[in-house]
Amino acid sequence: MAAQSAAATTQTVDSARPHRLGRVRRHGRDASPPSGALGQSLIEFAQLSSQLGIEVADISGNIDALSASVGEQAKLSGRLKTVAEGIAAGNHQIEAAVEHAHSATKVARDEATGSREVVQLSLSQLSAFVDWVGDTGDQLASVAEALSAITQVTSQIGRIAQQTHILALNASIEAARSGSAGSGFQVIADSVRELADETINAAKDIETTIGPLTARVGQLTGQGERAREQAQAVRESTQSISSMIETVTGALSSADEQVAEITGAAAAIRADVDAFLGSLSDLAGGLDHSSHELNAARERSANMLQLSEKLVATSARTGVRTPDTLLIEAAVSSAAQVSALFTDAIDRGEITMRDLFDEKYEKIQGSDPQQYLTRFAEFTDRVLPAIQEPLRTIDPRVTFGICTDRNGYIPTHMARVSKPQGPDPVWNAANCRNRRIFNDRTGLTCARNTDPFVVQTYRRDMGGGSYVMMKDVSAPIWVRGRHWGGFRIGYTAT
Repeated sequence: MAAQSAAATTQTVDSARPHRLGRVRRHGRDASPPSGALGQSLIEFAQLSSQLGIEVADISGNIDALSASVGEQAKLSGRLKTVAEGIAAGNHQIEAAVEHAHSATKVARDEATGSREVVQLSLSQLSAFVDWVGDTGDQLASVAEALSAITQVTSQIGRIAQQTHILALNASIEAARSGSAGSGFQVIADSVRELADETINAAKDIETTIGPLTARVGQLTGQGERAREQAQAVRESTQSISSMIETVTGALSSADEQVAEITGAAAAIRADVDAFLGSLSDLAGGLDHSSHELNAARERSANMLQLSEKLVATSARTGVRTPDTLLIEAAVSSAAQVSALFTDAIDRGEITMRDLFDEKYEKIQGSDPQQYLTRFAEFTDRVLPAIQEPLRTIDPRVTFGICTDRNGYIPTHMARVSKPQGPDPVWNAANCRNRRIFNDRTGLTCARNTDPFVVQTYRRDMGGGSYVMMKDVSAPIWVRGRHWGGFRIGYTAT
């Protein structure tokens, strides 16, 4: 439903007294305006009252616009304050998180440093172990060489013993040939042969023992070599771990430094945000105060506007012709015509009271701005244009002449702004004003006023920061003693 953007203040005329509206009849007689100096003074008074009303309405509109702007700024400052408080809270959380990270990186750095020392000690021990494995391999190699040498010596001893055995056997044979002369020598030869046999057997035993030992030493030597290679690989791997720990330690130190910088930056941000919050709180307080003051000024300006329009109404009651008189008469006359037209239509059975007073507004689907249908809309489309359209010709100031029911519903508008809606809501708002409800302050005042007439002055928002001063005069429409709504004439204020 449409809302009037400009400020409007209402003046209703006391219906308990007769009203003098030029040649509009009141209480069975024509009002006669005063003449002479008094008449001239009243004319000037009426003109000044009208000008005062326009100026006050303009000021009131400016105050309304300023009040709305300040109100929006106050809301915005409140939202900004909320956002800033959220930023401050987030920054506090960041500070806490950074502090925790600082502690964690410090602990990690210390642990990495300790790990590096442990690894270095392990590396030192492992290096000693690798060296020992290497030395053991070398010793096994020496043992293998020694065993090989022993084997060679044993072989030589065996060969010598074999030769000695043969020699002793030959000597024993020769001694036997010599008879008794060689008996002593034969004993020696036999002893030498026996000793040679024992030496041969001993050499064989040594060879039997050294053979497996040599094989075992060979296996140990091979295993020792492989162990040395593996130990060397482990040393190289642990050296890589040591290098990696060095890198990690350096990275943690760098991270700790960066975290310390973030901590300092977060503290600086906190100070800035706290200062900003203080300024924002002062601004919000000032805007709230200004908003309250502007609301008070708006109420006072509205009261001034009411007083100025009372002066206009008072001038109208005197019968003095003012710039508003013609349009007041036209509104009163048009309202009377519509009242009579509606009553006659009911009498003829063209429409029923129930349909004429239908307040069940059915939405027209897809309309934007929203339009509505009632049971009397088609009827008013047929009968109202003949009364409404000619009003544009009575005075160049006239913008529209329309009927509104008690709820601000305008079934039939001027033809030029009753076009079918299109896809553009902005264009529709300006060119499709029929079938709409205008329940803003000005519209409802016109719709529900039951005094002979009401005059309102307001600023009409034309878009783009442009405004036109408008006046709205309306008179009530009665049907069989029941208030149906009002007849409105809108015109530019001069």
